[in-house]
Amino acid sequence: MKFKATEDVDASLEIVFERFCDFAQNEADLTGRGAKLVREGGWLQPRIGMGWSGEIKLRGGARPVASQITYFIQEEVMVIESQIGVM
Repeated sequence: MKFKATEDVDASLEIVFERFCDFAQNEADLTGRGAKLVREGGWLQPRIGMGWSGEIKLRGGARPVASQITYFIQEEVMVIESQIGVM
């Protein structure tokens, strides 16, 4: 099953991609919502093969999560594939 999310924003591509790639802020937001994530390998710059593991709260319980960047072109596209529990 694939999910795709899109949203039109009134900002330059550079600004949007910079904020999208602000993983420290994104991780902090998720942690504030109860997620427990670890950036595998402690990487700082996104590239194919980098990812996260941990657990998130979903449907009343903690579920394991594993995510990995599978496709990346700077300031153009990033695909992050995730597996949550058995989903």
